[in-house]
Amino acid sequence: MEAAEQMSQQYNPVFALADQLVALRDRKKELEEQTKETNAEIERVERELVDLMRIHELQNFKRSGKMFIPTTKTFASPKAESKERVYAWLKENGYADLVKETVHAQSFSSLVNEWIEQDGEIPEPVADMINLTEKVGITIRKG
Repeated sequence: MEAAEQMSQQYNPVFALADQLVALRDRKKELEEQTKETNAEIERVERELVDLMRIHELQNFKRSGKMFIPTTKTFASPKAESKERVYAWLKENGYADLVKETVHAQSFSSLVNEWIEQDGEIPEPVADMINLTEKVGITIRKG
């Protein structure tokens, strides 16, 4: 490759932006991994601190202008095989407002894209009830 051609590729703004995009996505992956590791470390330290507070019978304490209070949060979800029965029970017992019928967003988008690819349009009965938003981006694959 000639030096002039090599230099023009080096300074081409398309290539510069492509390189920047790859670097930013790589940095994002690194940060996501660091976040996972940090979250795991936070959970470990919190468990240790709660255990020590129980041992020393501390309901709370202050340190460096902050108050530390152990809390317990309970997270619940219906078992997969019982989901419909739980929802039915909630509806029958005055908790219908908690039950939300939803469709997975990515699956719905895939279905709409399939309709457009196959038929060139969204079926008439639902066409005016669907919002379409296009987001332009770049797919990067290993070359």
